[in-house]
Amino acid sequence: MADAIMRTCNKCGNTKPVDQFGISNRSKQNPQGCRMRSCLDCVRNRKQAYVLRQKAKNANGPVLSVGTKTCTRCGQEKDVSEFYRSKSTSTGLYPKCKLCVMAYQDANRAEIRARNLQRYRDNRDEQVLRMKVWREENPEIYRSCKKAYYEANRDCILKRKKQYRAEPEVRLKNAEYMKRWIADNRDRMRQHDHKRYHATRKFDLRYRVNMRMRKRMLASLKGKKDGRAWESLVGYTVDELIVRLKKTIPDGYTWEDFLAGLLHIDHIVPIAAHNFSSTDDIDFKRCWQISNLQLLPARTNCSKGARLAKPFQPSLAGI
Repeated sequence: MADAIMRTCNKCGNTKPVDQFGISNRSKQNPQGCRMRSCLDCVRNRKQAYVLRQKAKNANGPVLSVGTKTCTRCGQEKDVSEFYRSKSTSTGLYPKCKLCVMAYQDANRAEIRARNLQRYRDNRDEQVLRMKVWREENPEIYRSCKKAYYEANRDCILKRKKQYRAEPEVRLKNAEYMKRWIADNRDRMRQHDHKRYHATRKFDLRYRVNMRMRKRMLASLKGKKDGRAWESLVGYTVDELIVRLKKTIPDGYTWEDFLAGLLHIDHIVPIAAHNFSSTDDIDFKRCWQISNLQLLPARTNCSKGARLAKPFQPSLAGI
């Protein structure tokens, strides 16, 4: 294999392979392989130093704030408001007008995206550190920009997250992570649930009624409580409730799965859709009527939340 062609940089004086010198577009002044006399490192350092000098010079805003400027692409003379700001130029304005910049970006969108992605990959650590420092120095601006972006792209963001979470590998990864987190934070979860339960129980009458009903129903269904006072409130017996729930058992499940906690008692019209604060309210009867109860797998019931399958009009008696 032939030895690599070497060349000496006229800036740093180091001898390097010729492929570390950029291609020159002035072949008449530089006929030696049409290569630049300075190596790529020196050219890059010189450009960075120039940009830093211009940024320091234009730190207080553009030098040219009023008047007109000629676009270097279309050649038209336009008002300075038609040019983007740039701290790396002597005038403080980008040499090309906004229309030319947007036209170039539209025509070369894929190339620009690939180039930016490659630049990020080549300088990932530096870019991550720079953005981290900026976020710490500008927390309010960062939060406002993030909020504005989310509000403008909410549907796309939610759709992308839903598609990402639906991937089998991601679902398995999240499940394993949650299992580890729960195992490592059981005391923390218990304290949080305890605090939330007592705070809600203290101020929310409907929550207190529902929790009492649920506990009594579950205790009766599992044979842990002899008293069945709730039966007089809802108008049906525990045996009738058992018959109703057994009819709604999903395919692949059994009554033992319900007793083991794999199935939940679900309200077809969610509790949140009803309006009641005591057992005397009309919506209490509607909420707990036997035809509004069914069994659902625990995961399905939790993901369902308070969504309605069809429109529902709550009672106005409690308002």
